[in-house]
Amino acid sequence: MSRKWSWLWIVVLAVSPWLAGCGTVPATGRSQFIMISRDQEVRLGAEARDEFVAGYGGEIQSAQIRNYVRDVGAKIVEATRLDPEPWDVPWEFIVLDSATVNAFAIPGGKVFITRGMLSRMNSEAQLAGILGHEAGHVTGRHSARIISNQYAIAGVVTMIGVFGELQDSDVLRGIGVGAQVGGTVFALSFSRSHELEADQLGLRYMTRAGYDPEGLIEVFEILKSLQGGAAGPEWLSTHPTTDRRIAETRALIQEQHPELINGQGLIVGRDRFQQNVLAPLRALPPPRHRP
Repeated sequence: MSRKWSWLWIVVLAVSPWLAGCGTVPATGRSQFIMISRDQEVRLGAEARDEFVAGYGGEIQSAQIRNYVRDVGAKIVEATRLDPEPWDVPWEFIVLDSATVNAFAIPGGKVFITRGMLSRMNSEAQLAGILGHEAGHVTGRHSARIISNQYAIAGVVTMIGVFGELQDSDVLRGIGVGAQVGGTVFALSFSRSHELEADQLGLRYMTRAGYDPEGLIEVFEILKSLQGGAAGPEWLSTHPTTDRRIAETRALIQEQHPELINGQGLIVGRDRFQQNVLAPLRALPPPRHRP
């Protein structure tokens, strides 16, 4: 095969996954490259759920805390159903018995928050903000987009490497190495965009549910206080800088929800959080999982 036709096949094979996998994400209305279905996401989440629970010390031992977090999560889910095309998955909100300060979501509507994260918060609005953010990762189909991009990048790198060996081409082999490095940076950049999009969706969901949006900003400030000034450069981080997230969230509130700025009539819920989370936490034995 001539070098000209080899390059043509590389181009055709490289772009075909992107052309085949484009679809619209319901929560944002934007066309994105996604190669796995909703049912596949649900299955992946169901398969991974128990492994995550076991890895973080199991579920917290307080039924009161578990039920309270599920109730707040249910309000966030109701808010997601007001999207033009609701992302209907078997939602589950799970409190992990871990001292790690973390919250995350996996495909299929499985949302996790740790005991360590809860212990640093002081209001229901903060809890709604972080659960809304994680729900935004789910409705934004961020896991599906990352999986799809990793699949495509791996396929292209492999394909280029094969052509390079067949043609004994240092140029093609060099492109393969560059694709690996570039693919990593691309994935990190995509994760930062996911975080900002989840911030926007989380703000949407918590305010629809009646919560004071200041709660989400307070979560960012909690995380900032835990960084201790040791945050690395944003370019090689999976998360945007906390200052950027605070600034962009405040700007979004002023632009889209100016009526909510003073918080009048909105849910904060400090007393409820104290009663249903902080007080029960003090009665529990130490966390079963520590970082």
